[in-house]
Amino acid sequence: MALRLLLVLLLASGPLLAGCAAPVIIAAGVGTGYVMTDDQSRRKVDRFFHDLSRSVRQTTRRLSGDRPARSASASGRKADFTLRVRKTTLTPVTVGKGATVTVTLQYALSGGPAGGSRIEVQRSLLREGKRLTVLNTETATRENGTWENTLTFAVPDSARPGRYAVRQEISARGLTRTTERGFTVR
Repeated sequence: MALRLLLVLLLASGPLLAGCAAPVIIAAGVGTGYVMTDDQSRRKVDRFFHDLSRSVRQTTRRLSGDRPARSASASGRKADFTLRVRKTTLTPVTVGKGATVTVTLQYALSGGPAGGSRIEVQRSLLREGKRLTVLNTETATRENGTWENTLTFAVPDSARPGRYAVRQEISARGLTRTTERGFTVR
């Protein structure tokens, strides 16, 4: 609430402070705000996010199974739940505008209950370490075993050349694992 009030005050006093009547447009990408002072810049940024969101595709498949956790092991101790990232890839590492990037996340769950564990996988696109947008979020129930999640997206024609990265965060039963893979847009 305080942030909204501050934004309203800044917008209202902007022309007085700057001594001119330049329009200020505030737009928001997913989780990230930016300020545009002209329509052309705003349209370029909006086109980037629109083109990117239209191209995102995701699949998940089970690679191997594992038995559900037993209520107690031979020593009388309950099995501990584990979440491990087995492998991550991002290809290609150098791309041109319009090219497709493929990101995979292979993870293993063990020690979970027979009905499975609720997992959440979130992938974010970063540029120079700052989050531009959330590419996708998946919430599902997964049984013990090894799973592979694949995400593809096209680099928008409006993307600036430079260094980008995809951050993958997976959470289950109070555990979180994070990986990051980079690529360069020419």
